[in-house]
Amino acid sequence: MSDQSASYRSPFSLPASVRGMKVLDRGAFAVTGKVAGLKVPTHSVLAVSKRFKHWQLKVPKMPAVAQLSDDDTDRSTHRLFLFSPNHVQLGDAFQEGDRTFLLQYGVDLADIQQYTVNLTYENFTYDDVLDAILPRDFAVGGFSVIGHIAHLNLKDELLEYKNIIGCFHL
Repeated sequence: MSDQSASYRSPFSLPASVRGMKVLDRGAFAVTGKVAGLKVPTHSVLAVSKRFKHWQLKVPKMPAVAQLSDDDTDRSTHRLFLFSPNHVQLGDAFQEGDRTFLLQYGVDLADIQQYTVNLTYENFTYDDVLDAILPRDFAVGGFSVIGHIAHLNLKDELLEYKNIIGCFHL
């Protein structure tokens, strides 16, 4: 289990159909979401990433900066900086200081657009998946990890989920 998993929570909801799952079906975790993306000149991506690191889309195994679509004329000179839906929506206005900063780095706020992200099982943390599968009243409390082996103490109510809890990758 990574340290990120302990504090990170996905901004996307998992399908309700996975609640109560007893046999892991990774395909059932497919989610499509929409996020705001801002076209940023390639040479400015690092500066924009530093300035907006807390607003950046943070999803395991997914880059926070995407390629522009094939039909975009700026594809070779720009990238799409992806924002977490928890922080920036398309209609959100940036503060004056943010606007000034973006203009200095060649970013036009008119270039903000909606971007579709396709998430799979691998894009969610152990905690996200367990919270989605287990009944709402139950949660796996503490556990320890030594190398690639996890030790969990399960309450009696969760014993029927032991096989699915045991098959997660850490």
